[in-house]
Amino acid sequence: MYKRITLFCFFITLGAITQAQNFEAGIFMGASNYMGDLPGEHVDYDKSSLSVGFFLKYNVTEYLSARVGYTQGRISGDDQFSTDESGRKQRNLHFESKIKEINILAECHFLAFVFDGERPLISPYVFGGIAGFHFNPKANINGELVALQPLGTEGQNLEGGPDKYGLYQIAIPAGIGTEIKVGSVAKIGVELGIRKTFTDYLDDISSVYPDIEAMADADPLSASLSYRTPEYDSALAETNPVGNIRGNSSAKDWYGFAGLSFTFNISALGELGGGPGIYNPF
Repeated sequence: MYKRITLFCFFITLGAITQAQNFEAGIFMGASNYMGDLPGEHVDYDKSSLSVGFFLKYNVTEYLSARVGYTQGRISGDDQFSTDESGRKQRNLHFESKIKEINILAECHFLAFVFDGERPLISPYVFGGIAGFHFNPKANINGELVALQPLGTEGQNLEGGPDKYGLYQIAIPAGIGTEIKVGSVAKIGVELGIRKTFTDYLDDISSVYPDIEAMADADPLSASLSYRTPEYDSALAETNPVGNIRGNSSAKDWYGFAGLSFTFNISALGELGGGPGIYNPF
């Protein structure tokens, strides 16, 4: 349903602006990654995954553009890539999740779209805005991917446990980019953006271990996916690690997208070869 609403809004908006000036449409392709409790020491570039998206942009002034877009990617993390000294390998947790984001952004360009009557070759910019996104962390057990949020791996399903986290959240995007002109109506761009979130559960890890024994009585699968040290080394496992640190609750999780974009001026497409009436995208 979320994806259908996004596509419907995109095509309705596209149909409404095709005849307008200063509007552009573009596609994005790149990589997605995240920073959180897995592995937690740094951004693991080996865990970057493909991300794609599309957007519509309106050039408000020569230096300012507004855009709305949809971007989708995948994030993941795994304790097996941690160092032995960190103790995270023994924790033995992992996750993967799709990120589906709708964003509204403002681009502030350092060079005007029209510069002394000539198009600059390169137009660098910074951007920021607001985004809504959906995520759904999953983990592998016995060869099957299982959604973690319904299981309440930090005791959300136990009496007196914390509230379940929502799978729809708000983020604050920010980043940098640059656009390079290609002909008279198209641009190729490079962009790097991060997203500050207000949740610590992108990876389903936040605070401490719940009462594993009580959890095992209610739902053995929840207990197994909450405390996975026994799978790593049974000699290191405790009977019940309740209250032991499972994650860092003092810092929220982040995610980001980086990649290439191809943008073209919608209204100018019908004017190719039309001489001076062609819109100048820079």
